[in-house]
Amino acid sequence: MSKPHSHDAVGKIIGYVCRVLATGCFPTLDISGQPFPEGSREFDLAGKPFASASTEGHCWRAAFCAWKGDLEARVQIHKLTRNYMANWICEHCAAGRLISFGDFSANAAWKDARFNHQQFLMMTPDNRRSAWLHVPGWTKDRNLDVPCSVFKLSTCLFVCLFVCLFVCLFVLGCLHSCFFLHG
Repeated sequence: MSKPHSHDAVGKIIGYVCRVLATGCFPTLDISGQPFPEGSREFDLAGKPFASASTEGHCWRAAFCAWKGDLEARVQIHKLTRNYMANWICEHCAAGRLISFGDFSANAAWKDARFNHQQFLMMTPDNRRSAWLHVPGWTKDRNLDVPCSVFKLSTCLFVCLFVCLFVCLFVLGCLHSCFFLHG
């Protein structure tokens, strides 16, 4: 597995950003859970909406809806022990070398052996769990497939989306003190 610590760090940052975006307000704590320094721009903005309210009076919010990548990215980023290179190939069911994963009939054995996200987590050692557990709303069922031919495009779009969100939050000042402490 390549770069597990980097993928874990990114998962935690995306979790923080998603939790902040879900509130519709600037964060009151930095990514480490510490309050912003008194008198800082972040301190002054803490708890205030980062976008003006709609005409109905609702503040703007954002939420995580899905993770998308090809099988290799899914295995690496989510540290899947059940994957195309293992005896048990599927994170959704017991398909593998014993239960045929190529049977798409109405009575396929793997259809009776599906498991939910909680069951999947119980089968996964703690050190092999995805850091995306820090992202509100993420489950194994929100990992969407991408054909390899469009993987590069979707990866670029995914990375660009989070870079843009991060830069916007940084420019607005809510993450500034997390990375550049003055003093």
